[in-house]
Amino acid sequence: MKSKLTSFLIIVSSILILGACANEEDTKANADEQNLNETIEGNSNKGEDSSDNDASEASTEDNNKSEEDSEESEENLSDVVLDNQSDSVEIRETTAGFGIETPDQIGLKVGDTGYFDDTMGTFEVTVNSAELLDELDGEESQADHFFLMNITIKNTGEETWNAQDFLYGLRVTDDLEMTGYGDYAESFDSVEQMTDDIAPNEESTGQFVTEVYDGDTYYFKMRSGITEGSGESNNVVWEIAKEELQ
Repeated sequence: MKSKLTSFLIIVSSILILGACANEEDTKANADEQNLNETIEGNSNKGEDSSDNDASEASTEDNNKSEEDSEESEENLSDVVLDNQSDSVEIRETTAGFGIETPDQIGLKVGDTGYFDDTMGTFEVTVNSAELLDELDGEESQADHFFLMNITIKNTGEETWNAQDFLYGLRVTDDLEMTGYGDYAESFDSVEQMTDDIAPNEESTGQFVTEVYDGDTYYFKMRSGITEGSGESNNVVWEIAKEELQ
C-alpha cells in the first residue's frame, strides 16, 4: 500500500513538473514573439521616420533652390537691363512692389527693348517700327490718327502665356497723365494680330494698332494703375517723337 502511494505521488509530481515546464516554454515563446514584433515595428517606424525626414529635407532643399533661382533670375534680368540700354534711356530704381527688382526704363526709342517684370512673370518687348496713319483698311480714325507698331514679344519667364496676356495693359497716349488706348488689331483685316502662345525663351512678332490724338510725343507704356508704384510691374516707357514716325 505504501509502495503504491509513493508511486502515485511520483506520478503526480512528474505531471506538475512537466506542466510547469510547458508553461515556462509558452511564456518564453510569447515573450520572444512579442520582442520580435516590437523589433519589426520599431524598424518599420524608423524607416517611416527616415522616409518622412528625407522627404521633408528634400522639400526644404527644393524650396530653397527655387528661391535662390528666383533671386538669381531677378539679378540677371537687372544686369541685362543695365548692360543693354542706350545712353538715352533713363534707368531708375523700380517703383513696383511685390519683390520686383528690375529697374524702370524711361525714354526708350523705336528699336529699343523694354524689360518687363511683373506678377505674371518676365518678358521683353521690342518696338521694331512705328507709324502714324490717317486711315486703315479704308476707315478713318475716330481720333486724329491710327498709331501702328510692329513689335516683338519674348517670354523670359517660366510659363507659357498667350501673346494677349503680355499685350494686356499696354497703351499708347500723347499725355503721360492719361491712360491711353489699347490694341485694336482684331478690328482690322490687314493688321497682323498677335494671338499665339509663347513658350519660355520663345518670341513672337506681330502688329499693335490703336488710335491717338495729334501730339508732339507719343508714349507706349503700361496703363496707369498697373505701374507707377502700384506694385504690379516695373515702369517701362517708350517716348517716340512725332517726327520719328514713318
